[in-house]
Amino acid sequence: SYSVSDEEALAEMGISDFGEMTRLSEMVKPTICVLTVIGCCHLENLKDRDGVLSAKTEMFKYASENAEFILNGDDDKLYTVENVNGKKPIFFGFASDNNYYAENIENNGEGGISCNLCFDISSFSLLNAVSSISICIIFLDFR
Repeated sequence: SYSVSDEEALAEMGISDFGEMTRLSEMVKPTICVLTVIGCCHLENLKDRDGVLSAKTEMFKYASENAEFILNGDDDKLYTVENVNGKKPIFFGFASDNNYYAENIENNGEGGISCNLCFDISSFSLLNAVSSISICIIFLDFR
């Protein structure tokens, strides 16, 4: 069995302006950074999606030294991130050129959604979000 110590936490860091993610990540010092989408929220401060990308990726500056960076490779803005602090990000999504991707997706109504999660040359069935499973696999691999 695995137990979580008081050294670990999951923190969602929401922002609406430049500099907010810098302050949050300086406090949290994330070990796994996940960005799911660069949308059109908070454009009154961030101007456009490039501004949203810039503001959200502020978290990279204060990430832990050996942090992992998990990005939605299906997002046209996130897919442009080639290097983060000297590392290649890990991409997830539905396209087969992502490191982790879903295929054979089926809506099972109240039973949830099933699909195959594929990585490298392996795949397995799952019932949940591709990003969540990617995080768990990567996190457990580093334990």
